[in-house]
This record gives sequence, structure tokens and C-alpha cells, in this order.
Amino acid sequence: MKDFVLITLAIAVMFSSCKKEEEALNSADPFSCKIDGVEFSTTAINIESLSDNMKIIASNATYIVSISIESITARSVGDVIPFSASNFGNVTIGSTTYSNTYFDPSKGEIAITTLDLSGGKISGTFFFEAQNVAPNEFGTVNVTVGTFSNISF
Repeated sequence: MKDFVLITLAIAVMFSSCKKEEEALNSADPFSCKIDGVEFSTTAINIESLSDNMKIIASNATYIVSISIESITARSVGDVIPFSASNFGNVTIGSTTYSNTYFDPSKGEIAITTLDLSGGKISGTFFFEAQNVAPNEFGTVNVTVGTFSNISF
């Protein structure tokens, strides 16, 4: 009986210490995420293309969020792209810009869920951590549960 109580207690502690997954946003907008827990979604999207690279820039009155995908024509559905270089993910809040520049690749990624190269459409998910880019400023923001859907490029 004592063993049963200890096993039950151990299982209860194990499950109570698990981190709760953040719930995805229920947005019909083609671009959405949470920025430090605050919901952001928009239809105001611009695409910058340079050679085989693209940047998705989404904005509203409060935020500008951008994510970059390199070598788009070499990508396929299921690809997970770690933020292994600077400026893969940026957030601007007012006059302050935050970038993934200072973090290791595990602090951000893009996962491609649909890709139509001939039709020029892409969808996926993303997350990243970013730090203030001003010298000697160390504030951070966390971008979570990001999605982009049927973005034309």
C-alpha cells in the first residue's frame, strides 16, 4: 500500500510540473502570433524578395513583425528552419526593434506546413525570442504560436 501511495504521488508531481503548451490563436487573419502573451493578428502583409529569399512583414497600429525564409525554392513541406542567423525574426514596438540576433537557433524556428512553388503560396508556423537591438539594451520579447497562411510570394 505504501508503494502504491508513493507511485501515485510521484506521477502526480510529474504531471503537475509539466509546462502547459500555449494555445494557438483562433484568428482568420493570414498572419498571427502572440508577443509576450499579447495576441497579434493582421491582414496587412508585405513581402520583400531578394533573389531566392523572402521576408514576410506583418503590421498593425502597435507592432511590426517580420520573419525571413532563405532559399525558398529549395524548401519543401515539413522543413523546419532554425533561426541560425541574425534578423530571421524581428519585432518593432513603437521605436524599439527587437531581433533574434543574439540568441542560439533553438530560440526560434519556422516550420513550413504548405508550399506551392508554382502558385507562389506558403503557410507555416513560427516562434522566436528577440532582444532589443540598441547598444547596452537587453530587453527581450517572446513571439509564440505564430502562424502564416497562404502568403503569396
